[in-house]
Amino acid sequence: MALTKDGYTIKRLAELKKEYDRLLINRFGPINTQPDSVIGQLEGIWAEALANIYEQAQDTYHAMYPFSAEGVSLDGAVSYVGITRFAASATEVIAAVYGKESTLLKSGAQATDGYQRYQSILDTVISRANAVDTTVEIDVRDNTPYSININGVLFSTISDKGESAEHVMQKIADQLNPKVLSYEIKDKALRIFAVDGMTPFALSVGEHLKLGRIGSPARFMAMQEGRHVLPLGALTEIVTPRSGWDAVYNLTEGVVGRERESDEQLRVRFEQSRQATGSATVKAIRARLIQEVTGVSEVHIFENRTGSISEDGIPPHAFEALVVGGDNQSVADALWRHKPAGIETYGAHAVLVKDENGDGQQICFSRPNQKLAWIKINVTGLYNEENLPQDVISNIKKAVLGYSSALKIGDDIILQRMLGPIYSNTSGLAEITIEAAVTDGLDDEPVYQLENIAIDKRSVALFDEARLEVIGL
Repeated sequence: MALTKDGYTIKRLAELKKEYDRLLINRFGPINTQPDSVIGQLEGIWAEALANIYEQAQDTYHAMYPFSAEGVSLDGAVSYVGITRFAASATEVIAAVYGKESTLLKSGAQATDGYQRYQSILDTVISRANAVDTTVEIDVRDNTPYSININGVLFSTISDKGESAEHVMQKIADQLNPKVLSYEIKDKALRIFAVDGMTPFALSVGEHLKLGRIGSPARFMAMQEGRHVLPLGALTEIVTPRSGWDAVYNLTEGVVGRERESDEQLRVRFEQSRQATGSATVKAIRARLIQEVTGVSEVHIFENRTGSISEDGIPPHAFEALVVGGDNQSVADALWRHKPAGIETYGAHAVLVKDENGDGQQICFSRPNQKLAWIKINVTGLYNEENLPQDVISNIKKAVLGYSSALKIGDDIILQRMLGPIYSNTSGLAEITIEAAVTDGLDDEPVYQLENIAIDKRSVALFDEARLEVIGL
């Protein structure tokens, strides 16, 4: 074999054939070793067998190292530092389920956003003691006390003579903690809901107030794994009606699932994990989040070391972690464990964690803004010398989704980079033009263009088969 201090090198088939020629001629004298001779045919069989052995040995050698191993061998190579390949995961969301109080919504209840079905994975009781969205109706009277109790805190007021219901409700709403609870006043009713869309609260009302709509939090998971985006307010249609369950609505965006981690992505994460031995540095915090928090696939950290607010809005001497995947509480706990002492966190999501003394500490971080990608593939010419498969449209969409699976936060949509996967994934295509658009929501009208689309550093372009269109076939 060819294992030396410089690594493993192998002999190719042509080299082995020449070596057999030399050995046979040295042993038997001048003989015919041409490829069409009996000896030449035997040499070819022997050389091919030995070349296969060399290649198998080379593959075995390369399987030991993360930079060259593939598949299961790569899983084993990176396991020595405690890393396992991310399996495919489904999009998850905490959605409010509305209905008759005390209704037990068993796990397995299904709802849809019009494209993808989601299934509840835990039993949920619709109750005022476990609410994320409620509506309080008022019977307005002069000089009458009104009170609402939320998590043991009383919010009260007294109506003045001739005062409107809306004004009475406003006086109560002004007392709410805007960091925890938000509100709307409409049609003589006060709607109170969790700011983060998922943290439940207990609510009771006093005399002359009536509790109307009640929404309690339920965890839903997409029934198909992969990068399915679920914008705020998209999960609205009940698929499996249940007695006492009237409506569903997600008050927060879904945590987007992921495809199975590829070999290339796993190697990148392996390299990043080597920074985890550091302490409170940007590289160490990023590596710890990826390594310790299940589901986290990407982390970007923005620092502000100055004494004034940065252009991005980050306060002085603070940092913002932009995190893809993972449970909010788990992300916050990891940030608390590994952030520098005395340095504040910043971001759109605020989560309470317990410190070593049992006191609550607020940790903030952000999620990337979701830009919904709309792609239109126009086939303008066919290649007559190749057959067009029956599933050509499906193959084109799979190729585009394969391209999108590698996009990270801030990556632009490069139209030309979709052409290679499309042509290699099917046959019979001669000419293609691609148009793209991005929107913030599903209800926005996409404006297609033939140019690349820039994505800012705090956003990520999300593709979905429902927003891919193939025309011309």
